[in-house]
Amino acid sequence: MHFTLRKKRIRKNYFTQIEYAGKTNSWKKAIRSIRKEIIYLHQQPFLFSGNVESNVAYGLRFTSLNRKQCRESVIKALEWSRLSDLAKIQANTLSGGVQQRVAFTRAWILKPKVLLLDEPMSNMDQESREQAFFLLCRMKSAGMSIVITSHVPQYFYGLADVQFHLSNGKLVQSELSACNDSP
Repeated sequence: MHFTLRKKRIRKNYFTQIEYAGKTNSWKKAIRSIRKEIIYLHQQPFLFSGNVESNVAYGLRFTSLNRKQCRESVIKALEWSRLSDLAKIQANTLSGGVQQRVAFTRAWILKPKVLLLDEPMSNMDQESREQAFFLLCRMKSAGMSIVITSHVPQYFYGLADVQFHLSNGKLVQSELSACNDSP
């Protein structure tokens, strides 16, 4: 999967085209597909007011699932992420590591093809990093592509298949080991 952005000049106006999934469309037409297939998570998880369960369920509001299907999906997602015991807890009272797991779960429930993560394990203790790493491994094992930016690449050894880093001003690629699906 790759993107190509092009700007074309038409009567002094510019518009952007994007090549995505083998098709070239205007950004306006492509954005719907992109929103369904690619999810970005910031290093500081954005959570909505409410409990863990409502945060995980949020994105399902924009799907064609009925109420019962949404409820079943949320239960499955909470079990998947081992957050069932926290379902009724207010999300803003949780530690940073647990909040990030809630954000991962909210993304996972929507089944994107690509997950873009910016410093996903910043400010986490060791236990939270291990739990987050486990969820990322499960996402990868299920076929989700994960793109991670991080100043601490060793957190992702065993998860990444390919690592890029800057060395003397050049982008260098390194092959890394596969992910194990265990906590």
